[in-house]
Amino acid sequence: MRLLIKRSKEAYLDADWVSHIKLISQVTDASVGGNTDNVRYVEHIEVFKKPAALDVLSTELFGSTLGEFLLEHGKEYLLTDSLISEHL
Repeated sequence: MRLLIKRSKEAYLDADWVSHIKLISQVTDASVGGNTDNVRYVEHIEVFKKPAALDVLSTELFGSTLGEFLLEHGKEYLLTDSLISEHL
């Protein structure tokens, strides 16, 4: 996931997927080459956009850009992102 500030319409058009999520939990893993990576487990409350090739969005989101401190367990967020291969 990337943290970019964009206008709503621009962010929506640029994104492969847009979802209103609730953060269930997150795990930080620093075991891969010394890089910290986060796995976030989410509930998709409402999906506004997704690739036609996917029936549902994954409940596991991978990435380190947002940082663990920006997302709080149990809180709801509107997230947008692009697919890297077939992973969110």
